Amino acid sequence: MPDEDEFAGFDGQGFDLREPIDQVLADAAELGDHTDPLQVEFLVADLLAGGDEDLGFAKLFGAWAVLVLEERATSEALGTLRVLARLSTAELSRAARAAADRLEAQGVSVPGWSVRSAAPLRAVACTRSTARGASVLVGSFERADRIHTFLVWMFHDGGEAAQVIDLLPGDRTAVARQLAGTDLPGVTERLSPWEFRRQVEAALDRRACRERAALMADLDAFDDPDDDPEDDLPPYALAATVLRAQLRTIDSDV
Repeated sequence: MPDEDEFAGFDGQGFDLREPIDQVLADAAELGDHTDPLQVEFLVADLLAGGDEDLGFAKLFGAWAVLVLEERATSEALGTLRVLARLSTAELSRAARAAADRLEAQGVSVPGWSVRSAAPLRAVACTRSTARGASVLVGSFERADRIHTFLVWMFHDGGEAAQVIDLLPGDRTAVARQLAGTDLPGVTERLSPWEFRRQVEAALDRRACRERAALMADLDAFDDPDDDPEDDLPPYALAATVLRAQLRTIDSDV
């Protein structure tokens, strides 16, 4: 791991690397055994959504978080590591899983919310609705007897890069309305879960590519809905992190 000085700000003032981790643990301590797994994922995703993956910051901070969480050796730290392993990929995911295994072997208890969030996730409805100038990819997922729906909006003149990710609670009636195209723009077509994953990942990748280019040019490529208090939308970076993790549960043979 790099020295903490590498995280110092441009003004020479460093920040406490442990603060965001301790905040997640403090929030996790307030979770009940039956907390919605989606709430848990968004909480832990905050440790991964602090920077562009290809620029390395998210992975670097994630690796640091694994070390600190294992050092904490609490029930909340173990649960956070389990969720972190599912939200991340490759070496970071394996490191988080291994750290969680070591804590569990030491007798650290697994929190109920972590067990619930590990329940199988299933895509129950995937559609694409297209109107003049815009499309929306809609995916409804079921886990632990709860349904939630992601909506990924794209503008055709924006190269079909993801513009906004919305998240809605769902139920069987909402799924039926989605499949019928009710309250969705233009013409709605059903997609296989695998085709839905392919199209959404492509839209997310296009946005990530444009954001990297804008970052290098010191420009803002997209408006952040967090800047508008009237927009009841989840932070894009968190929603993208959670959505990507859920898409990875869809196998190519589905």
